[in-house]
Amino acid sequence: MGRESVKDRFAASKEYSGARIYGKKDIKKPKHLFKVIADKIGSAAARQDKGRMRFLDAGSATGAFGSYLRERFPFLDVTNLEYNAKLHAIGRKNVPGCSFVRGDAGKMTMFGKKQFDFVTMVGVLSIFDDFSAPIG
Repeated sequence: MGRESVKDRFAASKEYSGARIYGKKDIKKPKHLFKVIADKIGSAAARQDKGRMRFLDAGSATGAFGSYLRERFPFLDVTNLEYNAKLHAIGRKNVPGCSFVRGDAGKMTMFGKKQFDFVTMVGVLSIFDDFSAPIG
């Protein structure tokens, strides 16, 4: 029996529903990890002192992290990239002030090089068997 990728296991599972899991998260109660990463982004932004800055969260689910960043740092233009149509729709509906793009984090050809000052893949990187393409 061949090795099944995580992505294949999720696709084959009738139990898994990203919308069911992530669609009900309270974006007003950020995860501790969101706060830690936001502190790092805030420190880096202060060193760059560029005014408006661009941020991308690849695999953003419903945009909870992007929403938290936008609220905390109004100078950030936040773009959320999500592959799952249901999660993308929930984010577009519930998260004002942020952009949402539906697409594949493994093939981010829809964005130009150096289009963003900060890029995260907070909840996604662990699902790739080979993550060289998304971070390359």
